[in-house]
Amino acid sequence: MKNEQQIEAYKKMAKEAASVGMEARIKANLEKTCDKYKGHEDKFPGCIAYLVSVAKEILGGKNGEVDDNVCYRICRDYFNDEIYIQEESKKAAKKILEKKAPAKAKTKFKSTPTPPNPI
Repeated sequence: MKNEQQIEAYKKMAKEAASVGMEARIKANLEKTCDKYKGHEDKFPGCIAYLVSVAKEILGGKNGEVDDNVCYRICRDYFNDEIYIQEESKKAAKKILEKKAPAKAKTKFKSTPTPPNPI
């Protein structure tokens, strides 16, 4: 019988392999079915992050699987609805706000000397 560490290592390998396989299937599907994907392949990591966030919403924050066809549709919508542009705008606005926000000033506490205690 295999020890616990080996079993965990096998599980991790299987999970990583499934993830890579799914990403490859999503890319292949986008290349076939989504005209707006072409020329925006660099946005794919954002697409996967968006897919994960939507899948979490669908599953109510619980672990589980979302049907492949639903995943393909979410990713197509990411490009067709140009969600990546909206996300980039939000990031740019956030950076602008961060630059405009005043840095928190460090307050220096001045110690006042304690007067001598007259006896």
